[in-house]
Amino acid sequence: MATIGIIIGAMVMWGVALGLLGGALVNPWIVGAVGFGVAAIVFPLFLRTVAAGEHIGVWKRILRIGVYFLLVVPAIVSAIMGINLAGGRESVEVKAEIASKQTKKVNDYRRIGRNRRVYTGSHNDYYLRLRLPDGRGIDRRVNAGVYAVSSVGNKVTVRYHRGLLGMDVVDSVGRIEKPRKARKPHFRRRTRSEQ
Repeated sequence: MATIGIIIGAMVMWGVALGLLGGALVNPWIVGAVGFGVAAIVFPLFLRTVAAGEHIGVWKRILRIGVYFLLVVPAIVSAIMGINLAGGRESVEVKAEIASKQTKKVNDYRRIGRNRRVYTGSHNDYYLRLRLPDGRGIDRRVNAGVYAVSSVGNKVTVRYHRGLLGMDVVDSVGRIEKPRKARKPHFRRRTRSEQ
């Protein structure tokens, strides 16, 4: 029962950490490295409880140390990103340019038994890479309709704010603004009475 609780707790913590990282304009590997570093620094304090017991084998100690890092790293990343999200300056609104469009094919499976899945087809996920005026990039998943009307070079309104720890957090991504084409001049036909 404890194993199931640990697995569910780890999944929830990683989900929260990845959700908070998804909206930030920061490299997730940097925040993950900071979280792992803090967990490694704090590790000697918990060494007695994590790897305690002389009757425990080497593999169980390694497993407990792995579980420690599996649970503590996302908790630290979530705390860092939560503190960053909690405060900060007012929002800034900028025009971002669509740098590229990507399509990823995802296979769909249907469960037919306890340990069996059957391939049922595939679908496409659509992504836009947005380039901010300062050169940073944002990847956004969009629906098929937005993907179809967008083209490279179009502008999108992006609103973000500087967090408490100095990392920018995206508040919202607006609608795609298509460049307006120059209209042809309208010539009115002359009627017979005017001729």
